[in-house]
Amino acid sequence: MKKIIITMVLLQLALLAVPAPGGAADIERTEVIEKTLRFGAGGGERLVVVDNVFGSIKVTGYDGEEVRVTVRKTIVARSEAKADKAEEVFVLDITEEDDLVELYVDGPFRESRSRGIDWRGYKRAGYKVIYDFELQVPKACAVELKTVDEGDINVSGVAGDFELCNVNGEIEMKKARGSGSVNNVNGKVLVEFDRNPDGDCSIGTINGDVRLYFQAGLSADFYLETMNGEAFTDFEVSALPTRTVSSDSQNGKKVYKIGHMSGVRAGRGGPEFVLSTLNGDMFILSQ
Repeated sequence: MKKIIITMVLLQLALLAVPAPGGAADIERTEVIEKTLRFGAGGGERLVVVDNVFGSIKVTGYDGEEVRVTVRKTIVARSEAKADKAEEVFVLDITEEDDLVELYVDGPFRESRSRGIDWRGYKRAGYKVIYDFELQVPKACAVELKTVDEGDINVSGVAGDFELCNVNGEIEMKKARGSGSVNNVNGKVLVEFDRNPDGDCSIGTINGDVRLYFQAGLSADFYLETMNGEAFTDFEVSALPTRTVSSDSQNGKKVYKIGHMSGVRAGRGGPEFVLSTLNGDMFILSQ
């Protein structure tokens, strides 16, 4: 295995800070929710979205047309009154449209669907609700999966494009065939491609390793950045020139911002992979 020499840079990723719960909970309530959800008659790409806050997400592709959902809901609270409050403010929103199935954990802690959450922690609220999702989805679906705390994201056998995001937990995707983004903060990232992707990908974490597994005959361009780590590959690669991050116009002149990401090419080059970690190593490996 070869080590790729990369330039050390500060990684610019947005941190979503979520305070850890304090103290033991006095009350615990559990409930299992089972749903079979269906797409409409639309002919576009089908998308499954799970937007969680506390809890894990497990998604498996299968040869079917429905989205089969099992959710384990756990309320932890300091009192019965606080548990009742949690029942009131945590809501699981379910949407079924022509090309979309969405499960969205809602509550007053949501600033907006685009800006994330405003959660002040278990110690101040006195309660929280953990949703652990298990889904079976049609193999060809695209997936958009997000959680913040108390769980990992695991995906297997999904051939569509993907957007995966976690804050405190691991992300693992196996038998992938699409392209997209994987972003983590505190946890490793592992992606195994069942077929080498033909679209660009952005994959990174702040605290943890990034491991990518490809099929033989890989042709792609990789741009790598880390602060306290190294990059390794068992593919034959060649160096690429320094990458131009962006350009702008100032006073009638073109101004270029130059990145310090090391670039390497596997095979003839092709789809672009941007890999990043702050405290961890990166691996580009053959299965």
